[in-house]
Amino acid sequence: MLHENKKYIIVGFGLCVLLMAACYWVHSGKDVLDNGAGVESVREQLDSAATTEREITEGIESAENRTQNIQDGIEQGEAAVYNAAERADCIEENLTDADGLIAGCQRILENVRRRGEEKTDGN
Repeated sequence: MLHENKKYIIVGFGLCVLLMAACYWVHSGKDVLDNGAGVESVREQLDSAATTEREITEGIESAENRTQNIQDGIEQGEAAVYNAAERADCIEENLTDADGLIAGCQRILENVRRRGEEKTDGN
């Protein structure tokens, strides 16, 4: 009988340990916070930040392209101004040459008129 009591005590003690372990296991998670919603919020914020970063990068690239286009336009404008200045110089030279030619033609006409008047006076 002592042997049987020992058996019951050991089985009872084992059941108590098992019951205590089960209670510990069931209640051990109650103090742990559920971060499922928080993790989802963080994930959404990270996705939003990544999207914003892509948009900013695209905006910077677009601004760089516009800047390059503006620089190209400025260079073309400078070249056009340089060409216009060269043409203006050529026009001034042509006008000076034309003035000389006109003056020469006027002298010739005056000489022709004088000769014509001299012939008329001489006849």
